Amino acid sequence: MKMVEYIEFLGETCIQIENDLVQAILLPRCGGKIISFVYKKTGFELLYQNAKKKYGEPFLGADFSEYDASGFDDAFPNVDAGEVEVAGESMHYPDHGEIWSACFTATIDGETVHLTYTSPVFGYEFEKTVYLEENQLCCAYRIFNKSKRAFPAFYTCHCLVKYEEGMRILMPKEVTEVENVFTGDWLGEAGSTLQYPIADVPTGKLDLTKFPDYGTLKYYAKKPIQEGVCKYVYPKSNMEASIVFDTEKLPYLGLWITAGGYRGEWNCALEPTSGYYDSVEIANQKGNCPVLQPNETFEFTLSIVLQDKK
Repeated sequence: MKMVEYIEFLGETCIQIENDLVQAILLPRCGGKIISFVYKKTGFELLYQNAKKKYGEPFLGADFSEYDASGFDDAFPNVDAGEVEVAGESMHYPDHGEIWSACFTATIDGETVHLTYTSPVFGYEFEKTVYLEENQLCCAYRIFNKSKRAFPAFYTCHCLVKYEEGMRILMPKEVTEVENVFTGDWLGEAGSTLQYPIADVPTGKLDLTKFPDYGTLKYYAKKPIQEGVCKYVYPKSNMEASIVFDTEKLPYLGLWITAGGYRGEWNCALEPTSGYYDSVEIANQKGNCPVLQPNETFEFTLSIVLQDKK
């Protein structure tokens, strides 16, 4: 059984897609955000849920932190806000990019949902196709620069998942070093390199596959990823969730964790990305910021797999 239909959810017009194993709900008016992904056999919900039980009215250039962060958003053409010179003109890159706040046009084609948006600022077309394959939520992306101007841009998967006591967050086995993104009590100074998975930090030894007792942290794998699979393991729920991504297009991988340190929330996000890291300025400095040329198309795929470990 496969089904795609419009539904009302938390007062919103959404699109629900489901098969015998999994069910997902999309919200086209908020960037095509995926607000729920459930394993039907156990009722396990992977995504971090909206605590306010309603979604605001985001607009282009809005402050991401003023809205309830939840679910699976797409961040493009950046994450951190900033002013960047493009073809001699100062361009504003909004907080967490343009896509999360964009109102998408949605089309249902059989068992597939097509979401489209054209940027009024940068002039690119952003297309996202969503469908299910057994226990996988599959997303295929096509970003086309229809303008006459090249601009630096990178995509970041911003998929917040729920916290569960005892859960583990696993980067690919090849990752042996990570770079701390911002200064904090847990990982020390921003820019420092730490061993993975067990790091020497100011407080002693820290297992980076687990949540800290309290606080917020973010780091990136130090080198480009070759194996495009990272995982969340939920022992209490006997569930495992894997993010499978195209490392030729998304060669970098970050991890965000908040253990009550940001707005009192408990969630995390493994973040495959095409730029390293967060702001266009920093990615440029590191030589890790792609440039989307006029008439260039950037295409890639990403999927989330839910698996019952019983």
